[in-house]
Amino acid sequence: MNLDLLYMFGFSPRISYRLERLHEVIEHQLAEGKTVGIAFLHDGVVGTAPRGSCPETVLHLLDLSVKIFALGPDLDARGLGEKPLQDGIKRINYDELIELIVDSETLCSWM
Repeated sequence: MNLDLLYMFGFSPRISYRLERLHEVIEHQLAEGKTVGIAFLHDGVVGTAPRGSCPETVLHLLDLSVKIFALGPDLDARGLGEKPLQDGIKRINYDELIELIVDSETLCSWM
């Protein structure tokens, strides 16, 4: 999947101000016609599962034309591996993360 920008987000989305700032940046980039993806890693995966308790900041991102991913091993490490992800979020493994990184024009760490 070729993306103009891939953000790697490692903070818990339950601390909303960090994700709100990223949301503003992404909105601007989408308005410029960029293709954007977000890979939730580390504690970032906490806001992707289970359904019904997804933070509003993540739901706002799902309303945008953004590809959203959650790293499976980090979900597993936090006891969320068996929980269903919010619709619109794809569980990926390390190999898929590497493919995303290689195929993206720009990588931005938001950790």
